[in-house]
This record gives sequence, structure tokens and C-alpha cells, in this order.
Amino acid sequence: MYTCYLWIDLAETTEEADAGALAGKLTQLEKLMGSLVAPECESVIKQVNYHWVLQWAVSHNHRGDTEERFRDVLRWIVEHLPGSYGLVYIMDDEDAEYRNLFRVLVVARGNILERVDPFLSPRVPTVED
Repeated sequence: MYTCYLWIDLAETTEEADAGALAGKLTQLEKLMGSLVAPECESVIKQVNYHWVLQWAVSHNHRGDTEERFRDVLRWIVEHLPGSYGLVYIMDDEDAEYRNLFRVLVVARGNILERVDPFLSPRVPTVED
């Protein structure tokens, strides 16, 4: 099973969420997501109290190329919206190295860092038997 849950607060810079070009960049992001990750993931860009937030969820029997395609979206975000920040939780029981762990991609200040989740890992026995 491959599952992925993401939330990212979208911002042009670390000082200004909208430095004047945010609307155009959100349109570009929606088009990119439409070509790379739709329709197999539920995603939405919505405004929450003056912040634009990207959320998505994916659940597949097998990873396939889903992760590489959503990483392409993340790379676009950190390049074009470097003030964005958020988390991506990934569980992939077919990944030999991380079979019993949740991985977390941390998006902040134009970077993507990968960590092992300390809260839900190890998956067995923390959340499953």
C-alpha cells in the first residue's frame, strides 16, 4: 500500500505570501498538478484566512510513478514559491528501507528535506498490529 498526505502553505517569499505574482503562479501550479497528478489524487488549492493552501491525498495499492510525479510538483513549488512551507507524510509498505516507517518531506525556505516521522513510526505497533 502506498499512501501520501500533504499540506503546504503557498507563499512567494518568506516575507510576503503574495509579492504580486501569486495568482499567476497558482494558476500555473493548478495546470501542472492537472497534468502530473490528476485524477489519481485528491488535491485542492484553497484560500484559508488569506493564506493559500495546497492539500492532497493519495492511496494506491502500489507506488508506481506517483511519488516521482508529485515530487516534480514539490520541486516546482520550492523553485517558484520559495516562501511555501508544509509537510508530506508518506507510507510505502513496498519500500524495503522504510516498510515500517512513515517518511516526512519537509518543505521550507525553498528546500525539500526528508525525515523519518517520530510520531507514527514504527507503523507496527504504533498504529497497526
